[in-house]
Amino acid sequence: MLYLVGLLRTKQWIKNGLLFFPILLNVNGPHLLFTEPHLQHIGLVFSGFIIFNFASGASYIINDILDISRDILHPIKKSRPIASGAIRPVWGGGLAVSLIIGTIICAYLLDQTFALFLAFYLLISLGYSIRFKHMFFLDIMFVASGYVLRFLAGASIIGFSSSVAILLSIFLIAMYISLSKRRAEITLLGEKATIHRPSLKIYSFKFIDGLMLILVPTIGLVYAYYLFGEQPYNHYSSITFIVFIMGILRYLYLTYNSILVGSPEDVFIRDRPLVVFLVFWVVAASMNPNIR
Repeated sequence: MLYLVGLLRTKQWIKNGLLFFPILLNVNGPHLLFTEPHLQHIGLVFSGFIIFNFASGASYIINDILDISRDILHPIKKSRPIASGAIRPVWGGGLAVSLIIGTIICAYLLDQTFALFLAFYLLISLGYSIRFKHMFFLDIMFVASGYVLRFLAGASIIGFSSSVAILLSIFLIAMYISLSKRRAEITLLGEKATIHRPSLKIYSFKFIDGLMLILVPTIGLVYAYYLFGEQPYNHYSSITFIVFIMGILRYLYLTYNSILVGSPEDVFIRDRPLVVFLVFWVVAASMNPNIR
């Protein structure tokens, strides 16, 4: 059972929490999440969340099978079930195919548009694992696209209309997180980094730091446009924006002072200040007086 948990990378399922974010942006206060219409939405999205978890688990299995030769040489990834030899690649591949077929069928029964976004996610994940994870800059763009598709998948279930600004914000934040991860990998692996991830031969501290310098203010500007330009103004918007910026700056601090950013899911679980900022943001972002 423990090997199965490791194979599906259940810790990374926290990323699929993005499916619930459209609900936050479509309610006037967290207390209303417990009213009947929103409870129905939560139930439907939770079903989608479970489906997405197993679908993403299948994509992780395929990635581990394709990367087995590199993972064996990695100080941390060598303990993964397939790299360690605990689970044979053929069994892992069979499970992945079964999960993909099963999750697409379940997704279709839940919502056809959701199933379409799930299929797109699986295609992007497969393309990333086979080819694009080794291509400079395209690797982080594919990862960022996966985050956007998660949000769109959740939005499709409840019929939430996503704005360009919020989708762009998610895309840029995902790029930012991916770059932080690349930086941590270079720090951890040193000269061996390119063996694990060939694209790291082109990435450098100077390039990553320069791009961070551009991304951080851009993320702030795009999210500010979403809050103050696309949405009817309310006094909670300023609080939401301040908490959001503090969270971004906290992640920036961790990028240069903690190896945790090498595993983004660990950051959002183990870094207490960031968890606090996230909780405050969730509360503030759900305060939408214009929504009744």
